[in-house]
Amino acid sequence: MDRCCVVPRHSGSSVLPNTPLFSRLLRYAGRSPARIAIDDARSGLQKTHLELLSDVLALRDVILQTLDQATCQALERREEVYIAIIAAGGYEYAVAMLSTLALGAAAVPMTPAVPMEEAIYFIEKSRSVLLLGSSADSGKCRDLEQRIAGRGNARFRTVSIGLFISSPTLQVNDIVISSDRALEENAPAVVIFTSGTTGQPKGAVMRRSYVFDCALAVADHYQLTEDDVLLHVLPVHHATGIGINFFPSIISGSRIEFRSGGFDEAWTWERWKQGAMDPSRRLTVFSAVPTIWMRMRRYYQRNLRRLPKDDLEKYVAGARQFRVCLCGTSALPRPLDDFWTSLMRRRIMQRYGATEFGAIFKTRLADAKTPEGSVGPLISGVDVKLSEGDEGEILVKSPHMFMKYLCDPEGTANAHDGDGYFMTGDIARREKGYYFVLGRASLDIIKSGGYKISALDIERELLSLPYIAEAMVVGVSDEEYGQRVAALLSLQEEEMTTSFRQERRSAGNAVAGAIEPFTLLSRYTNAAFTNNIIPRSLQHEFKWHTSQHLESVRYPLPSIRNPIQPMFGMDRWITGSGQHTFEVYNDFDEPLWAVEEEYAKLGSFWETGILRYVPSPNMNVSIQHGRFREINAVPLHEYSTDSQWFDHGIYNTRRFWQEALMAITEGGRFRGAEWTLSHDAKYFIASIHITPMEWIFSWFRNDLWTELTAQWARDNSYSCPPLGDPFMIIYKRSADQIQIQRQLYPASNMDAAIIAEHHKTRTTVRRLLTELAKMSCDNCKSGFKWNGQPTGKETKLNKVDAYVSGDSKDAAILIITDIFGWTLPNVRLIADHYAKEANATVYVPDLFAGEVVDPGAMSDPEKRKNFDVMEFLGRHNKETRWPEIKEHAQTLKSQYKKVAAIGFCYGGWACFKLAADPSLVDAISSAHPSLLEKSEIENVKVPVQLLSPENDMMYTEELKKASLEILPKTGVQWEYVYFPGLNHGFAVRGDPSDPKQKDGLERAKRSAVNFFNEFLH
Repeated sequence: MDRCCVVPRHSGSSVLPNTPLFSRLLRYAGRSPARIAIDDARSGLQKTHLELLSDVLALRDVILQTLDQATCQALERREEVYIAIIAAGGYEYAVAMLSTLALGAAAVPMTPAVPMEEAIYFIEKSRSVLLLGSSADSGKCRDLEQRIAGRGNARFRTVSIGLFISSPTLQVNDIVISSDRALEENAPAVVIFTSGTTGQPKGAVMRRSYVFDCALAVADHYQLTEDDVLLHVLPVHHATGIGINFFPSIISGSRIEFRSGGFDEAWTWERWKQGAMDPSRRLTVFSAVPTIWMRMRRYYQRNLRRLPKDDLEKYVAGARQFRVCLCGTSALPRPLDDFWTSLMRRRIMQRYGATEFGAIFKTRLADAKTPEGSVGPLISGVDVKLSEGDEGEILVKSPHMFMKYLCDPEGTANAHDGDGYFMTGDIARREKGYYFVLGRASLDIIKSGGYKISALDIERELLSLPYIAEAMVVGVSDEEYGQRVAALLSLQEEEMTTSFRQERRSAGNAVAGAIEPFTLLSRYTNAAFTNNIIPRSLQHEFKWHTSQHLESVRYPLPSIRNPIQPMFGMDRWITGSGQHTFEVYNDFDEPLWAVEEEYAKLGSFWETGILRYVPSPNMNVSIQHGRFREINAVPLHEYSTDSQWFDHGIYNTRRFWQEALMAITEGGRFRGAEWTLSHDAKYFIASIHITPMEWIFSWFRNDLWTELTAQWARDNSYSCPPLGDPFMIIYKRSADQIQIQRQLYPASNMDAAIIAEHHKTRTTVRRLLTELAKMSCDNCKSGFKWNGQPTGKETKLNKVDAYVSGDSKDAAILIITDIFGWTLPNVRLIADHYAKEANATVYVPDLFAGEVVDPGAMSDPEKRKNFDVMEFLGRHNKETRWPEIKEHAQTLKSQYKKVAAIGFCYGGWACFKLAADPSLVDAISSAHPSLLEKSEIENVKVPVQLLSPENDMMYTEELKKASLEILPKTGVQWEYVYFPGLNHGFAVRGDPSDPKQKDGLERAKRSAVNFFNEFLH
């Protein structure tokens, strides 16, 4: 019989549990001179091990006083008890984590950015009895406590960590380790919620051995000591931030310097420099992921390498100060690895692992034999096999494996094969004892033409090219090959160029079948996307756009007898000579027709500066402030073979595709135009995008229409083209494209009767504009009216009718509505939701001078048809409505400490205009904005959130790309939330009875509330 069964429990306010972790920490606390354990760069706190343990014990006492008797008794019986933590990496996080472990409970860490509904899910899934919240997140934690109580858990409580730190420091001899039996090493210690790529996130329960034995294995591998200083910039609710950074450093006596919040490469480079210049600030360990290493390199190349030599050497010395640099999640691409190896004079140590079993492949310190692309050999003590011998799925048995998935015995069992190996879902190969991870079996292995191709391998090869900054490779469905390999590329802005002929000199069969101009990668840099969303959405875009190009190659379009003349309207087209083929896009970002002509005669109307076409023996592009002003294109029939054609340097890889753009001229009438080379090098393919609808509306406001029609009439040679030929061309395309076209124009006016009418008559520009504009605005007029009873009240704002919800004295939210205005029940219900969840007073003013659009138009096709949205927007254009919107913001700003604005559809442009002036708002959110202009994006000076559906004819792909390119350069905090499969208007007029739309509605509301909570409180 154990003596502990017959003697009183050894516990008390200064007694730590009998575990290796706390025994180790207490020994560090007793050393002299005292060393800093935690350095919090955000708060400025620097705490020794003794101060840390004193605060841990103080907070533990507060927790015990807060918990109910039943929970305290459960802890005494050593039953499973879970405590949630919301805190960024820093001193408060360290105290909360260790206090929870000192109780004998298990910690459930969450990011401060966690949406309210997701936090509730984590708390209820883990059956957490208490929430420890940082000082910065006290408002969210109070709201969570109220929400949990409202769901029937009246015992749930919240404790603010910051109130109980910096307690009186104990003497080291006052702290003792309990003489009771050691805590069970197999009991839960930490719950880490995985990404949830195939459903709700799974809570992986890590054993108590995870916080010491597993951490000790990491510390020993990297030879961490008390002399090390780790710069910790990673999230502390994920496995790397906890199991690779926090616990290994804390048990090694190393100093942890936390820098919480979004990663800032400029700050990090400055901190590195400080470490090199000041011995007391020296850093020895830095741990990051490939994205961070890429951003650090980019900052160096753009901002540091041109500094004077003496200044540059200080930053280089900062990079060379480290003893150990780590990288996880995947192997570094060769050029990135080479860059840092050259700069730091040491290789970054890479590894492979997962939440459920820790790191199992690791490169060794000073191992010069590690092959390029390898994540290292297998560590000792771990059993690994590959499903097909030396290649296949990684199957793992590890002493550091997770205990279970929370409340999911079936999921836990299904994660293992019949022999008890954990099935990772990752594919790897083994060569001479070194492992190479090829990617996820479900996402990163592309099956093309009978071959299994690693997307990660292709990405690494692409990234080895000097002009490519970032790459993402996905598989695209293809009838011939099963899948084609498609890549999204972000280009180096300043890399010197070479000709396409040089790049293809040894390419052989590796030459791309089609090239599509996209610049989408930046959306994933600052916004979180689960893995199952990215490939699906990208595959849709790739399939659509690349299929157009392939179809234009496989089925060359017949010549049109009479040249189509230049015309104004929502459609733009370009003519050329010889074998040019041009894909012409309208404002839907979809093609209306392709034109192949034998000749083009340019008249006076064409020479007014819209576009210029000048045949010449070469092609040059002059660039000024990002606008491509002029292009001289060569008739391809003069260079009949592709070798001759490439000899003339028409295709240049500096911009890969963008360097061959068409002209964007004055007035911003064209948003952009993209040229691509067809598969057989015989055709140009140009995608031309015009400015959003707002510019078209301005024609009528500015009486520009009269001028245009007069110019049109003066030259009889310019007649509007019939639409028959273009539509015949469309219907010669593949079945998939026909289906998409029909979906794009459901029951639209562009039917056979309209086509026949256009054949018979020379339609005016305005008629064509009107027809197409009605189609483009259909989603602006359709939707669903929601059930529910608004709880706010009607009042006045600046003598204008307004709906108000909430009673906060400190924070206000201004909702700028869509065309259905302030009386729509949907927007009032949204206002009530924001008022409650974001703890703000929400205002919904009348924006349209008393004019109310019948909400019946959303569901009644006849009412929708009779409602002329263009006339409505003509009455309520930007110039008319902006002064009143600005006045509303000024009034609220004078009455509240913080003000945010959110705009739906029509209201989107107004939010961005408000964001140009920090004296009007502190932050803005915009869901599927309409009438937005690029200049309005460029001028933002406050934090921005964009809620972007996949299908949006107003917030077009071109505008999305512009947003993602511009916002990172503004210096403001920004967030881009993507909603695959959803349409324009979903966030305010979506169908709650449709599961997909309902999920989008709820996610949009959660995203906005989380954004408001961050910037209003």
